[in-house]
Amino acid sequence: MLIEEPLIMFNTDSVLNTTLYSRFDGIGAKPNVVMHASQLYTIQNFITCNRAGAFLYASLMKNLPGLIGIPVTPVIRQEIGLVWKKGKYVNDSVEKYITFIKKEWKTFL
Repeated sequence: MLIEEPLIMFNTDSVLNTTLYSRFDGIGAKPNVVMHASQLYTIQNFITCNRAGAFLYASLMKNLPGLIGIPVTPVIRQEIGLVWKKGKYVNDSVEKYITFIKKEWKTFL
């Protein structure tokens, strides 16, 4: 059963973790979290070495060859936002990122 499986989770302040812990609480279960990490590379290595499983966004899976995703049901939906102070200077890289997100975001919906 999933409850007994070792899990590596994103850092404790992650929105995904909040959602997952809420789901676990809803069924009266406590996950077997062996580590929290902020680096996708670390999480990937734990999975690859069969040390733990993880909950990852589906959009990340296409960039992690060799890993197989199992969809969670019911599906977890989250809304995210991009915030910056309007009227203040942003460097070129940030401006490019904002433009990209504004243009391409519809692709992800």
